[in-house]
This record gives sequence, structure tokens and C-alpha cells, in this order.
Amino acid sequence: MGETLVHHERSLVGLVLLDPSTLDRVEIELGGYSWIDDTCRLLWPILISMRRKGEPISDIRSVASAAKSVGVKEAVGQIAGLVKNDVGNIGNDAFHLGFLAESTERSRLRRLAAEIQRRVEDPKVSPDEIQDFVSK
Repeated sequence: MGETLVHHERSLVGLVLLDPSTLDRVEIELGGYSWIDDTCRLLWPILISMRRKGEPISDIRSVASAAKSVGVKEAVGQIAGLVKNDVGNIGNDAFHLGFLAESTERSRLRRLAAEIQRRVEDPKVSPDEIQDFVSK
């Protein structure tokens, strides 16, 4: 599962590098996303910052320079690979975003299920309290 998530993360970042307008379509949905891939985790805030400053994201040299300027040397060498892997995939951002959003939701539900299980196993918690928690 982790390898599949990394593929979708890299694909989405690659799509942003190929077509910066993709960032407008996915930024809000990925606001709370926890990146698995180190390069994506490092590049994402750089891309957001560059766009807010009006710097050209589609210019790989600019992205590499921005990444280097904040000490993210590892990211510089992987930028070209991200773009190369996603050539021809512009427009697939909804597919990749959907996969990442589903993963995020599954993670949230796992945490919720663990919290419910913890309450169920706690003898101090009444069934009514558990029901109230689940109903929220």
C-alpha cells in the first residue's frame, strides 16, 4: 500500500511541476495530507510558497533553486525524475488526488475505530458514553 501511495504522491507533484494550475485544484484537499514520500513532503511547501510569491513553478531550475535555498538538496536531484515519470499524465490529478484522499480518510477511520475500541475496553466508560462518542 505504501508503494502505491508514493506513486500517487509523486504523480501529483509531477503533475504540478508539468502544469502549475494543477496546484489550484488540489491544494485545499491536500492541506492536511501527511506525505509518505520524503521528496514530496519537502517539495510540497516549496511549491505552495513559490506559487504564493508568483514564482514560476513550471521552470524546473526555479524549483531546484528554491529547494536548494532552503537546504533541501535531496529534492533537487529528484525533481527531474518526478516530471519524467508523469509526462503525458496531465489531467490525471483527480485520479491521484482521489486515491490520496481515500487513503487519508481510511487513516482517519482507523484512528476513530481505535479510539472506539479503547473506550469499549475501558470498564470506566459507560455504554451511553460510547454511544455519545460514536454519534458525534
